[in-house]
Amino acid sequence: MPITTTVTYTRPSTSVSFYPSIRNSAVWNYITETYIDTGKIISTSATVSDDGLTKTLVTIFDSEQSRNQLVNDTIIQSSQFIIGRDRYHTAADILVNITYQST
Repeated sequence: MPITTTVTYTRPSTSVSFYPSIRNSAVWNYITETYIDTGKIISTSATVSDDGLTKTLVTIFDSEQSRNQLVNDTIIQSSQFIIGRDRYHTAADILVNITYQST
């Protein structure tokens, strides 16, 4: 059963930048080969709210097992992109909220 993961990033003001897209990182090729090309990730989308304060990323996985595989993937979690992103969000006071929903 597919599962939708929604991640929202809320910044304190538009003068605080969102962290750059993962698509611009070295780990993106690995995610593409391991999860997108194999059908484990069905689709991804990103939107920014009208006021520019909230960025929403929606990823649809083919199953909860595939989502868990990505979440626990040590190559992704130990990548400089993820480490840098998490540090940046803390330093910039960007709130992160993650929800999961079976679809």
